[in-house]
Order: sequence, then C-alpha cells, then structure tokens
Amino acid sequence: MNIYLSKIVMITIFAIVLFTTNHIYAAENTDSNTIPTKNALNIAVASDWGCTEDTKETSQNIQSKDPELVIAPGDLSYEKSADCWTSIISPFKSKLMISMGDHEYHDTKGGESGIMNNYLNPLALSKTYYAYDFNNVHFIAIDPYVDYTPGSSQYNFIENDLKTASTNPKIDWIFVMEHVPIYTSTTEHPADSTIRDVFHPLFEEYGVDIVFSGDNHNYQRTFPLKYNNSDGDSSNPISSSTNMNNYKENSGVIFLTSGTAGKSLYEIEQQAPYVAAEDDEHFGFLNIDITDKMLKGTFYANENEKDKRDYAEKKDKSAKYDSKRDYKSKDKQNYDKEGSDTIIITNSQESYTNQYPKAPETDKYDDYNKYQKQELNSPYPTEKPENEPNYYDVANQNNAIDYFTISKIK
Repeated sequence: MNIYLSKIVMITIFAIVLFTTNHIYAAENTDSNTIPTKNALNIAVASDWGCTEDTKETSQNIQSKDPELVIAPGDLSYEKSADCWTSIISPFKSKLMISMGDHEYHDTKGGESGIMNNYLNPLALSKTYYAYDFNNVHFIAIDPYVDYTPGSSQYNFIENDLKTASTNPKIDWIFVMEHVPIYTSTTEHPADSTIRDVFHPLFEEYGVDIVFSGDNHNYQRTFPLKYNNSDGDSSNPISSSTNMNNYKENSGVIFLTSGTAGKSLYEIEQQAPYVAAEDDEHFGFLNIDITDKMLKGTFYANENEKDKRDYAEKKDKSAKYDSKRDYKSKDKQNYDKEGSDTIIITNSQESYTNQYPKAPETDKYDDYNKYQKQELNSPYPTEKPENEPNYYDVANQNNAIDYFTISKIK
C-alpha cells in the first residue's frame, strides 16, 4: 500500500513540475511577442582625417558617443600607409565603414594593391564600392574614382542595389557615402557635376535619404533637394523645404559634407542658397541617432568651452545689428569701442545715445543654457526659436553646432 501511495505522490509531483515549467515557458514567449522591438542605431560620420592632434580629438569625441557604426567617406591617413590613422581610430575600427577619397589613390604606396592591403583587407572588403544593412538602415559606398558611368559595373551594382533596398519592407532608411562634393557652397573644391548628373536622379528615384561626402574640409548640410536640370545646368537644385531643421519623408535628398575629422579646415566664401547650415571653424563629427522611423542628426564640434565663448561674443556683437533698435546704414554708424557699456549711434542729422548695458559676465550664458535645457528635454524639437540668429541653432550639448530631424512617422 505504501509503495502504491508513493507512486501516486511521485506522479503528482512530476505533473505539477511539468505544468509549472510549461506555464513559465509560455509566459516568457508571450512577453517576448508582446514587447515591440525598436530599431535604434547611433552612427558617427567624418571624413578628411589625417593624423593630427585634431584627428585624435575627433576620435575621442566620437568614442564619447559610443556609436554602433562609424562612417568615413574618404581621405583617411594622407600618408603612404594607413598605419598612423589606423592607430588613432583603433578603438572603433571594428565598427568602421569607409569609402575611397582621392588621397587614398594619390598617397598610398603600392597603388591599388596598397589600397587593398591598407584599407580593404583589414575591413574584409573586396571592392571599393559595396552595400551593407544594419537594422533598418541600408548603406551604399560609392567610389567616384572608379568608372561609374551608366552601364559600368559600379553603376549597375548601385542601381540594382537601390532597387532592391527601396522595396525591402525591413529598410526604412537609405544612406550613401562617397567622397566628392555633389553640392557645395563656395569653398576650396567645387561641386562635381558629372557624378551629380549620374546619381542624383537615381538617388531621388529610389528614396535615398542622406548622402555623406567630404573633400571640402568644413561642415555643410543642404535642404532636402530635388534634381533640377531644366536649363541644362544641374547646379541649381530645387529645395523642397524651407524649414531650417525639421523634415518629413520623401521631401528630397539631403547632402552632407563632414570634412571636419582633423586634417585642416577650408574657409567657406559664400553660402549656397540650397545649404541650410554650414560651419568652417570647427573640427568634429556628425552624429546620427535613429529610432525606428525617426532620425536626428547633430554636428558636434571638438571644442566645448570655446563654442560658448564664441556664442557670447557673437551675441554681444549682434546687439549692434538688432532690428528692434534704431540703427542707420553702416556708413552712418559709429559704434563704441569693444568693452564699453554703451552703444553710441551718430548720424549727420541727429546725434543720440542709446543705452544698452551689456549683461554681467555671470549672466552671459543664461539664454544659451536655457535653450540647451529646452533641447535636452525635447530630443526632437519641432522648431527653432523664432527670430534667433543662426549661431543659436544648437542641439542638446554645448559643443553641438547644428541639428536636424527627419520623420517618417505617418
């Protein structure tokens, strides 16, 4: 009898354990199926590196954001080998994606075999043009120094790849990286009309969101642009939005120059009408944050406190040109010397003094910090403050020079 009861007890315990185990497993599966997964990705972008102290600072700046991917659109070491540059970017070498610049071809010892050994083989790349998926983002690298005319191997690869990516339901974003400027303000290197005429219509047709370029050692961001060759000249694209910072899906292709990694800086002589933001005073990198169908880009300068000093200086100077003040034409104005507490405006017909005391030193950054706090609490701002000068366009950190957003949320 005892043996019989023992068997019943053992069977009962086994049944309870089995039921409990299956119940827990089912509960875990139910939880995992009900929790939505997000495509979150952080990308750093910079080109025209070199092996300078500024390059090292850019590398450290990038590391501080801990991106999943680092994009380098050409002009990497500027040396016969990649050794010095590879050493500087070693902390994120495993996250690297590159495209070729003119200095890879001009400077690398050994020509094409040298490029293969120094840049491609370490990254397990077999060609200088390729494509890559990461989460919901599709990346394409173009080599502007290899034949890309219609019908060429590279063109056919790019066209077929864009067709596939544009119809892939898992892909929300398409990015292109290549080195030469397709559109640019007036600076060291002009825009390349040949690559523009070949690829911009293709980019537009298949929904490319951003093109990352370099060669010009400064930062430039265009409005979303539509290709325009109505008069036989494609250098005047159509800006499909006049908003300075925030854009919707399918509004056009944004062309970004981020040649600020450290080699040198080129002065921008004149801003092109299709360029929304630019900077030629800071080394740094472009940071791209993606969460599903929302993107925020921020250009971070390496310098921090310097930016705040620059801001304060420009803020003080802007008071002299404030439209709310009674100011005359430049040739009839005579301003006080730097550091004076009073701005004096004189005119041949009248003379008067406008009292505009400067803010105490401790209060210089009050409105700057207020704006920073506002941005910190709202990672995707709707609009920049009205009637504010361009240098007030900063994001959520003191060394942020420019920001923009793209929303594909319908």
